[in-house]
Parts: sequence; structure tokens; C-alpha cells
Amino acid sequence: MSDGRPYIAGDNFSVADITGMAALMVCGFIKIDISGEFKHVNKWAASMQARKSWPAMPG
Repeated sequence: MSDGRPYIAGDNFSVADITGMAALMVCGFIKIDISGEFKHVNKWAASMQARKSWPAMPG
């Protein structure tokens, strides 16, 4: 996503974004921290979490 596209598969939200967020949730569950390494992924994840359709997950 370093090329500026807003979603994993281009300009539209898709199942790729849902799958990507699920993968990040698994990383959090098994204590894999990517917060400092992947700035574009972190920016994308923040935009996904800001969507009204994305429910707050228990921490």
C-alpha cells in the first residue's frame, strides 16, 4: 500500500481488507507486534478500524 491506494486490492473495499484485518487480529492475539515495522499497513489498519462498519473488538 506504499503506492497510496486506500485498500489492499485497489480503490474499493473488498474481502481482501476483511481478511487482512482478520490476520492482524490474529497477530494481536498471539502477541506479534508489527506496530513499528510496517507504517503503510498500520495506516491502512487505522483507516479500517475507523470505518463505522468495523465493530470495536475487545482488547
